[in-house]
Amino acid sequence: MCIQEDDSEFSATPRLVAALRNHHIFEAVAEDPLRIERSVRPAWQVFIREETRIRLASWAFTMDSCFAIMFNSCPLITSSEMQTGFPCREDVFEAESEAAFDTLVSCRNPRFHRTPAQTFKDILLDDCNPEAYIDVDATGLGIVICALQSQTMIARHWSLLPATQSIILRTADRWEQLWHSLTDRDGSEEPPLKGFTKNNEELCSFVRMLVRAGNIEVPGCRYTRIQPTDDIGHLNQFLKRFGAV
Repeated sequence: MCIQEDDSEFSATPRLVAALRNHHIFEAVAEDPLRIERSVRPAWQVFIREETRIRLASWAFTMDSCFAIMFNSCPLITSSEMQTGFPCREDVFEAESEAAFDTLVSCRNPRFHRTPAQTFKDILLDDCNPEAYIDVDATGLGIVICALQSQTMIARHWSLLPATQSIILRTADRWEQLWHSLTDRDGSEEPPLKGFTKNNEELCSFVRMLVRAGNIEVPGCRYTRIQPTDDIGHLNQFLKRFGAV
């Protein structure tokens, strides 16, 4: 390991997460500005403030999930903490004026009105109907797959994969059903995938790799040892070993 070279990465992330919790970033929005009647809708600035908080929470959760993968560690943020809404459509958030914002909001639903925590909890259930979540966009599905990824890493580190793998794989199947419904939708008005959303399907594949690997330490594959590492080569070694199975 090379923690001696620079362990600031390991100490900075917990401090960041603690600061976000201290400022209630992951908590529910008191009243979503996008759901208030037009006659009493608060100023555009209120929407910007609340949407920025939602996006900060989503970014932190996604990055925490990815750091858990990179460093073979447990995530710091749990899916149940994500009580904010999903981020709204990009065009609504990037509106250049209040008038443009009002026009975009009046055209069609700008946000899926369930929290990431509730959505992830629902798709884990035996009687879940994935069709109920067909309106979750690519960004939202990215948050959901990161939640599954984080949950799988937790199960792995607590030796719970054998007991939970069927639920994890069933949830991965449901997520893929929603993803393909979104990306294959005829006449979809969704913008092309960009940024981190391009990797959503690969994250789902990684969840399946973790289940395949189980909790057995494989000689010559350091990542299968349930112990944190800061050597990205260990992750690459794991991907080569289990990605082709």
